[in-house]
Amino acid sequence: MRLSLGKQVTRFWYDVDNKLPTHGENYAVLDGVRGLAVFTVLLSHCGVFNMLGQGGLGVWLFFVLSGFLLSIPFVTEPQRAWSIKYTSKFIARRLLRIIPLYYFVILVVIFPKDKNLFWDHLIFAKADGHLWSLKQELIFYIIMPAIFAIIHSIPKIKPWVISLFLLFASFLLDYYLTIDKFSLVGNGKNLPFYCSIFMLGISTAYMWQHIKSKRTSNVYSKLFTILGLLSLAAFFITSKENRLLISDVLEIDILSNHEYLAWDFPWVFGLSCCILILSVLSSHKSSTLNAIFRNKILRMFGVLGYSMYLVHYFVLIFLQQYGISDNKLIIFFLTLSITFLISCVTYGFIEKPFMRLLGSNRPKSQRKDGL
Repeated sequence: MRLSLGKQVTRFWYDVDNKLPTHGENYAVLDGVRGLAVFTVLLSHCGVFNMLGQGGLGVWLFFVLSGFLLSIPFVTEPQRAWSIKYTSKFIARRLLRIIPLYYFVILVVIFPKDKNLFWDHLIFAKADGHLWSLKQELIFYIIMPAIFAIIHSIPKIKPWVISLFLLFASFLLDYYLTIDKFSLVGNGKNLPFYCSIFMLGISTAYMWQHIKSKRTSNVYSKLFTILGLLSLAAFFITSKENRLLISDVLEIDILSNHEYLAWDFPWVFGLSCCILILSVLSSHKSSTLNAIFRNKILRMFGVLGYSMYLVHYFVLIFLQQYGISDNKLIIFFLTLSITFLISCVTYGFIEKPFMRLLGSNRPKSQRKDGL
């Protein structure tokens, strides 16, 4: 189905309410969670609203969310982990989801300035700035089917047992898989392989499989709402500036020796992201928490999340280099606006066509847009 130029550019708005995943139901509310991740990274890089350094928390939320959503097909139909045809297609889909837009961005931004640097990024020998996270994602996507094959080599394990096992395994990976044992180049230095954060997302998928199979009372729904709101608050109150403000008011020291908590304790904050996702899914639709993440504007930014993540940093650098303004708030709103406009185009003309390239495993009768 060929769309007009205008419809192609505004395709994201249609997808806010109508897009369907490759498998299963569409967790529309999680687009709002992805929107939170986008804003957290953007606010951090622009250094506004006391959010400097919280970008790591936004990235952990991206990682946990990816681990969760991509696990659903394997959790609901474990036999897929043993299908070479399915796992091959799974990896191909992930490559087509990430690489085309990434290549386009580095071609436009890096190639004109430094061709050698462009080739290094093309083969992922380098991953400067915010691009470090893409290498982490690609490697984990490749090994992900093997993880499920191992999990389901032992039959008849209850989802909550698998979830707790993966939770413990992720903690061990976070503790023992240090830079000296295995590292990935990123942002001009060696970085740990944050597979433990993705594992938390898989653990969350199994726990959600257990929770949704049970009838949860209003008491549990309210409890999840409270836990979710506390997890959401952590995105803001754990920044260094806000910790110092709270310390002054309460006259206590709150880890002032740590510059950026999310980077120093990735597993802990990754777990907070798990709690947020489970809470959003489990809370009542009329709850404050659910209303926050069902907000259409937040979900819109979530749908455009990948484009906005890739583009925003280069827009920010451009505005800073040309001295557009010394006011951080002005820079933030300009970065947000320009990034949004560019992302509308890249989503409609690059992301969406490649999403359709391999087709869908859903029957056509379930595809609302006929694609």
